[in-house]
Amino acid sequence: RLVNAGFGARVILVGGRGNVRGDALLHLNAFLNSGGEVEEPEAPSREVFKNARVVVDALLGTGLSGNLSGAVPAWAELVNASGLPVVSVDIPTGLCSDTGKIMGAAIRADITVTFAFPKKGHYLQPGASLCGEVEVSDIGIPSRAWEKASPDLFLAGEEDLEGLFHRPEGAHKGTFGHVLVIGGGVGMMGAAALASHAALRSGAGLATAAFPAGAVKEARFIPEVMTAPVGGGGQWGEECLGPLEKLVKNCDSLVIGPGMGSSAQAGAFFAGLLSIAGETPCVIDADGLN
Repeated sequence: RLVNAGFGARVILVGGRGNVRGDALLHLNAFLNSGGEVEEPEAPSREVFKNARVVVDALLGTGLSGNLSGAVPAWAELVNASGLPVVSVDIPTGLCSDTGKIMGAAIRADITVTFAFPKKGHYLQPGASLCGEVEVSDIGIPSRAWEKASPDLFLAGEEDLEGLFHRPEGAHKGTFGHVLVIGGGVGMMGAAALASHAALRSGAGLATAAFPAGAVKEARFIPEVMTAPVGGGGQWGEECLGPLEKLVKNCDSLVIGPGMGSSAQAGAFFAGLLSIAGETPCVIDADGLN
């Protein structure tokens, strides 16, 4: 199509013409019949990029399951070193479309044009950093091919958030829920403060920060955040569970972990806290994950 539109399109075939089959062979022949030329370098070469303005990366697609092999890794490195704008077809060569993992080496694209739907590898790191701008193109895949599929990952967009933060007339702070942030400790109070502030900024009506009482001198919260020093030491431990239980039961959701520490005693506290939380929705982050 580029050749017929008057562009100078050079095709570099990696892997040998004898290995081209099926639809790829059909379109290879169409390109040749349109006056196009196919080059098959014996080895990866910087010379193929001479006088080029754009690189279209169509080396490999979404079916990659193992590390790049043969000459492909070297070609990927040359594309990245060329300094040219790169448009990748479906997904940059070298990325696993399911995980975003780099399979030995990978091309860094400025734009990725993918077909029918975005893939998980476009949005999971490190792949997300290599895809550039992702554009989804309809190439005629029938809806019956995918309408019964059950995606195991959901990408939240602006349209999903629209209207969630509407404040109806007559509402008050209690209408929008009470978040309890459990975290912080000596030397790590900033994490609890940031998480508490974020809870209010994202729409919660009330936010309380619970932290070890021994770290109270380091506490720096915005005025809207309520505070609940717990226990007598500067770190979390199982002795803090009792004083926390009533607080937990009076809140609508919990944030557990920012600045909590990852010591053995913090781990025991964390396990006990999940038992107290019961069915209360929890966001577990930072040291909670550790």
